Amino acid sequence: MKKHDNSTHRIINSAFLKFGPTREMLTRHSLLIASIFIWFLVSQSKAVVNQTCAVFRQYQKTFYSIENGRETTTHIMASEIMQDVGRLDGTCYQILNITTMETAKIDSMKIVYKNKTNDCYFCYELISRSENVIQYRRSQCQPIQSGAPTSSICDLITGVELETGFVKARQDYSDFNCKSIIEGVYSFEYRIVGSTGMCRSPNSILKACQRQGSPLRDNSVYEQTFGYCPNFLEKSVLEEPNIVYGKATLWRCYARWVDDEGTVWAAVEYDTNMLKFKYRCLTTRIDQQNRQDIIQWGMTVDADCKNLKDYFSAPIRLVLEPAFDTATQLIEMQPSCKLPTNISGDWFYPSEYQTSVKINSTHIYMRRRRDSYTFEDIYFVCRQQQLSRYLMAVVTKGQW
Repeated sequence: MKKHDNSTHRIINSAFLKFGPTREMLTRHSLLIASIFIWFLVSQSKAVVNQTCAVFRQYQKTFYSIENGRETTTHIMASEIMQDVGRLDGTCYQILNITTMETAKIDSMKIVYKNKTNDCYFCYELISRSENVIQYRRSQCQPIQSGAPTSSICDLITGVELETGFVKARQDYSDFNCKSIIEGVYSFEYRIVGSTGMCRSPNSILKACQRQGSPLRDNSVYEQTFGYCPNFLEKSVLEEPNIVYGKATLWRCYARWVDDEGTVWAAVEYDTNMLKFKYRCLTTRIDQQNRQDIIQWGMTVDADCKNLKDYFSAPIRLVLEPAFDTATQLIEMQPSCKLPTNISGDWFYPSEYQTSVKINSTHIYMRRRRDSYTFEDIYFVCRQQQLSRYLMAVVTKGQW
């Protein structure tokens, strides 16, 4: 049996060698394996590109903006973008640049998209100002010139002014503390482009009073009441939908940022169904404040923030000055006892050399410098007396 098995194997081997695969068959087999390997590498590389070309989550939202007078809605997803005005429907093709607040003091991304319907590319630069506001500049959809890199499409947005987009869906909104924008109680004068001058009314009051640790929305909103002026009857004022004389307007804070030139910007929202008037931008500068504690804010009349350059050219101009809250602070200012007469007069406070102190029979008034442009007015009101001890109520003008 063993001899028979060995002879059988020799016959099979000799037959295989005689009738084995030809050189042509081996060549075709090698080419097939190489093709499969190349296809695998290409598919894997495409998968890697798709995975890496994705927008950060903080930019993935739907926002409203006004571009060249046209209302625009933009949808940003992880690897896709859609915009109705430019009829852009693209997929993420290449991410050119990423900056973060930690490294460059700004969160931004520059992205090249490839349009789905046309063989063209367009570039977006996204700047995150808060969870509620994205500023951006974009190019038109154009084909890439022969021999030019895809990134060259982003050269078209150099020097283009930024557009401002506001989150459109309520579920995308995130509370933003108003304290970084404005805080305190102010009386204000206002002027709207087209009017004859400033409206000065004692009923024009702005209240931005935050409460630490409050679970309510009072930290993310401020209240503004526009007083009525009898000679302020221009048509442009009456057509302003957000200004109702004598009624408190509630603004929701959206964002605050400072540009490279030191200009302070803010974004707010008003509860109305008219998207064009729902969102506003404001601007000021720290060095606009003067020794009288005047704060100047410029404000847009609608959601088109690109035309807002500074306070002096703003469509709405607000001049704010710290004031007493008529509902609470004026009551606290009423004295119920008297101080010794021998301490009345002007005093010097040695621990703060830029602080002046005035004392009369019922009040101690202290004016203290907070910084180069602002002061703090503090009143100590005599409330109770026991022998030589006095209980004083403390009232700070413009603060709760």
